Amino acid sequence: MATSVNKLSLVGPLGSLNLPFLGTDVICKTKNSYFFFSKNAYSTFINLLSKQLAYLASGVLLELTLVGLGFRVLKLNQVVLLKVGHAHYIKVVIPPYLYVIAYKKKVLLFGVSYGLVKQFACSLVSFRKPDVYKNKGIQLVGQSFRVKLGKQK
Repeated sequence: MATSVNKLSLVGPLGSLNLPFLGTDVICKTKNSYFFFSKNAYSTFINLLSKQLAYLASGVLLELTLVGLGFRVLKLNQVVLLKVGHAHYIKVVIPPYLYVIAYKKKVLLFGVSYGLVKQFACSLVSFRKPDVYKNKGIQLVGQSFRVKLGKQK
């Protein structure tokens, strides 16, 4: 772990992360040591740091499913093609820090940063959000949805 004025560099078996760090109001730096202004700031910093190190050691895996008639996904080189009810395929370029496996109605996203993997997953979900009446669309596995009732006679 190395740090500079505004970034924190972490290295693990799966890669490295350069995290922006704007903790000047939380940490005071002297010649060779850092001091936290409060115990809460210290515990928050340690928790976030331990989570990031765990992600660097084992990685983050998110699964998306496409629910709906005719919804498909296809991966070609570094592009994901989504067919989710529009007149055309939607092209999404895969960032270099992600590994994507896509087949029929399943998409697996793997990376070393939870925030970046989740951001890419949310960008895919934004093309066809789950419908509130039938839950059709692109869904994160494990996420729960509330279904509204339709018209009552």
